[in-house]
Amino acid sequence: MILLEQLKKIDSEQFIGIMESFSDPIRINILELMMGGEICVCDIVKVTGLSQSKISYHIKILKD
Repeated sequence: MILLEQLKKIDSEQFIGIMESFSDPIRINILELMMGGEICVCDIVKVTGLSQSKISYHIKILKD
């Protein structure tokens, strides 16, 4: 419910940006891992088998 209230306060360009950041399965996987609590990039690399640079790239997109 809180998320819906926050979404009502953004414009369409911001909404499109948010949806684009959630459009990649790697980013969804990273978000699922982060929902379990604080996790370092090195642990995400171990779990996913992806490179550190690829994980960092996707985290930057989520952050922005």
